[in-house]
Formats: sequence, C-alpha cells, structure tokens
Amino acid sequence: RMRSLACLVCFLAFSGLATSGTLKAGEKFDVPVPANYLQTVSRDGNTHAIGHFIPQDQTEENWTRKIIVQIFKGLRMDAADYMTQMQGRKIRGCAQFDARDMVTGTHNGYPSARITLACNYNVENEKGSVAMVRVYSGDENFYYVQQAWRGAPFDLKALPVSQALEDEWIAFLDAVTVCNTDGTAHPCP
Repeated sequence: RMRSLACLVCFLAFSGLATSGTLKAGEKFDVPVPANYLQTVSRDGNTHAIGHFIPQDQTEENWTRKIIVQIFKGLRMDAADYMTQMQGRKIRGCAQFDARDMVTGTHNGYPSARITLACNYNVENEKGSVAMVRVYSGDENFYYVQQAWRGAPFDLKALPVSQALEDEWIAFLDAVTVCNTDGTAHPCP
C-alpha cells in the first residue's frame, strides 16, 4: 500500500529534482508516500526542494488530501523553535488560524516536532483546511512533511478531521524518518 521513497536523493530523483553534491553523504529522508498518490509539484533550488502529492483522482487546484515534503538545504534550526514560530504565524487569506497539539522530542535521534494547524475559512479558495506537520533538524538540512485535508469551512472549536484520519496521519508521520548511513547514531530502516 505504501511506496517508500528510500532517501532524500531518491525523493528528489523521483520528483525530477537533480541533487548530486547537495547533501551530506549518508543523510537520508525516508517518506512513505501512498502508492495511489501522484506528484503534482516538484521544484529543486539551491536552498530548497519541495514536492506535493495528492490522490490520483484529485487535482492540484481541487484537492481534499495532500502531502507536502520540503527540504531546506543547509538550514540549521531547532525543530521546537520552528513550530513555536508556526504557532504565532498568520496564514494569508485565513479568516481564523489555530495551531495546537505541539509535540516535541526526537525521532531516530534527530530533534523533531509535530503540530496541527487549522484555517477555518480561506477567502482565496472559500475552503477550510487542517494539516498535521512534522519537522526534523537533520545534521545538514531541515526537513518538513505535512498531511493536509481541505473542505468546507468549519468552526475552529471542532475540527472536521475524524479521529481515524488523525490516527492515520500520526502513523504516516511516525513512519517518515531522517537517517544517516554514516555511523550508528541515526540508523536507516
């Protein structure tokens, strides 16, 4: 059911992004993108790479589920600090924004943090959205992965994401890992 992108180099190759020489040898980003998801956005620059994935029966303009993967090349930032900044952020076009349920710790020995973000109504697309984000502070790069839902506007007091979907997102994010083949501190699966 899941297609594993075995490493950041594989992710970038899969997404059409060339990367030779841009990463510390041995550091990998393993993202288990579901097999029924297609890549709709793929960009790679000197300091940032991004990929968007949506179910194959949806479009980039009219999606209800989306995975976003980002690599901030060379960025050294604390995962918890990044999420704290996210909590104070305003999303463009969002009538009301909420960031909640931040969890910090380590994942495979790397600092990591997870948070849920909600926008009750976006004036640009007239929809609400909920996302669960996890970030990782790697040795050389900062990694970001997000699972998102978008649909009818909602009240921030009761997010329209079921417990089953939230559990699915947590399982997906728990399966994403940053690892390093050099040494044993951050073993690869």
